[in-house]
Amino acid sequence: MDSNDTFFLSIGAHTTRLWKSEAQVLFSHVAPTPKTVSALKCNKDTTTGARTEGLCRFLLSLWRVHLFHLAGRVLLLVDPDDHPQFGRLCLRVLAALGLSQFPRALAVTATPFPLFAARLHGTSGATVVVDLGHICTRVVPIAHGIILSNSIAYCAGLGTVPFPGTSFEELFRRFSTNQPLDLPEDHTKTELVPSALDYLFALEESLHEVSAWCRQNYLASCVGVVTVCGGGSDIPGLRHLIYAIVQKCETFGRVYWS
Repeated sequence: MDSNDTFFLSIGAHTTRLWKSEAQVLFSHVAPTPKTVSALKCNKDTTTGARTEGLCRFLLSLWRVHLFHLAGRVLLLVDPDDHPQFGRLCLRVLAALGLSQFPRALAVTATPFPLFAARLHGTSGATVVVDLGHICTRVVPIAHGIILSNSIAYCAGLGTVPFPGTSFEELFRRFSTNQPLDLPEDHTKTELVPSALDYLFALEESLHEVSAWCRQNYLASCVGVVTVCGGGSDIPGLRHLIYAIVQKCETFGRVYWS
């Protein structure tokens, strides 16, 4: 593989995936029990067995990455959101497998940081990543293997969106025909979203927020491609909605799915 290739490894609470583009999903693993990776938070209530199980699944995922003999850069997105030590562990394992030449933990600040970049051999362009996690949804621009921490936008995860209710398919129909969506005026992305409609509203706001930050900081290389990952990328109606939102953001062009 080309040394300038970029790969994405998403280790979420429910799924683990490695992919290069929508057409090249190298593997997709669904954990049989929920939040096994989150067990690595090592909370008081977490048993040693649960931590061991989660760690084994994580190491197995990285070993599968190792078997692909990747030549390029891997961008690593992990849950849980509030455990920076987990990201450091990820980078150590990547370095031990020879996958990362420059292991660098980005969560050395006082504020816990949810995303970590594992840079491999070479550099490449940039992308905007939409991580549709069950715990948290993130929109973040990444340029040349570096996550631009000042511009990350958050909204609640899919686990807080109640079903049934207004389905994403119905929202897409109304959105694509320009029907009013009755968006709430007092919504903030830090609150738990009470409906799929609010979730859509927060997600669109996050995309626009990141897009505006990129334009203000002249990061032209950050715009043009949106990569969507996480468990929510399997929901057909949500996929259509995100595609429609991205098309309305004039700075974005192509959309890649994991």
